[in-house]
Amino acid sequence: MENNSRENIKSIRVSSEGSMKDKVISLAKHPLITGSSIVFLGTFGSNIVNYIFNLLMGRMLSVSDYGLLTSLNSLFILVGIFSVSFVSVITKFSAKYFSSNDNNGAVILLRHAGKFIVIFSSLLFLTLLLLTPQIGSFLHISNHLYIVLVLISIFFSLMFSLPLGFIQGRLQFSLYSAIALAQPLIRLIAAILFISIGFSVLGPIIGIALSTALPAIACFIYLGKKYRQVDKEKFDTKNFKKEFIHYTYTYFLAGIGLSLLSNTDIILVRHFFDSTIAGQYAALSLMGKAIFYFTSPISIVFFPIIAYKKERKERLLQTVLLAVGSVVISSGVLTFIYFAFPDLVLRVFFPKPNYAILSEYLGYYSLYILIFSVGALMNSYFLSIGKTKVYLITLIGALVQIVGILLFHKSLYEIIAGLSVASFIMLLLFLIYYYLYEKN
Repeated sequence: MENNSRENIKSIRVSSEGSMKDKVISLAKHPLITGSSIVFLGTFGSNIVNYIFNLLMGRMLSVSDYGLLTSLNSLFILVGIFSVSFVSVITKFSAKYFSSNDNNGAVILLRHAGKFIVIFSSLLFLTLLLLTPQIGSFLHISNHLYIVLVLISIFFSLMFSLPLGFIQGRLQFSLYSAIALAQPLIRLIAAILFISIGFSVLGPIIGIALSTALPAIACFIYLGKKYRQVDKEKFDTKNFKKEFIHYTYTYFLAGIGLSLLSNTDIILVRHFFDSTIAGQYAALSLMGKAIFYFTSPISIVFFPIIAYKKERKERLLQTVLLAVGSVVISSGVLTFIYFAFPDLVLRVFFPKPNYAILSEYLGYYSLYILIFSVGALMNSYFLSIGKTKVYLITLIGALVQIVGILLFHKSLYEIIAGLSVASFIMLLLFLIYYYLYEKN
């Protein structure tokens, strides 16, 4: 009897170990994990190149010139929210069509979305071009050529959103990773080349323009050859156009909120503080946002996978929990490092003595990034399942942040506090909305 009990206990233990092993293997094979791993490799390589780029720019340019570069880059990112919105919309639609093998839908999406983006990009470019003097005055930039080159970058970035959305919608994460690595390489090579021949801060700005234009043109040629034939009689084009426009403006509004949350601080700091402090804060922002970029592959893969599962009416909770847990753990570990070893982080990113003062701010800024990262992931979740009204939440967060900085900007501590409060409010509203959505 005792021997039988021991055998039973042993068999239960083996079964439990086998079950645990199976769960680990199943988890490792989850599309979110495999896809994120592929994208992580591409973005990790991209981040290394970006690190080299910022390291070289920080050393080859003066502190004020580096602050000018980051302000211009923030303008590119801020207006580039249109591009992010288009990518999200096209990813959702392409995931919808590819999940059901609807080639007609994919070709119609390519044609009509392409026309829409070309017209929109051209109108936005011309509008901002007319506002160049006002933009230069606000950012204290006298050379308008810098702004014009950034506007060209914005134009091609918008154009690039169409093929990029197709690639994500088809879950072609290897190709996405290759593109993610190619863009910063082009920017780095061009920047070094033009700075070496005396272009100074103009060099990296030209590099930014080339890094958006060249991949966009190459991908358009690729898509044009791959998707040509379509049977219009088997596709409801009228309903598609109506649905596409609805998702475009709601995704855009949601994207505006996130873009304002992550970029207006740099622009407002440049407006309220002198050029040296603005350059130092730009460096602080770059180091903090490295945490967000580190976890970004999870969000990139998360969006199309949730869209696929939603179209196929599959369970979403496991994927959501896995994504949130991955972001929290990854960001939490890096936040601890930023708090515990700020001088080490500074030596890795910005070893110049001019940036040593930032060690006291690093931990607090990284904590803000952790909160923001989880909020951004929740935003992706709701958009991927078609809950477009969440744009109100991101806009509320952005409004809180802007008003907070406008009222409280005596020190960088106040700036960081404003960022943290705004992101926490946004995340709290997302969690309340998620609870109400699941309850109903």
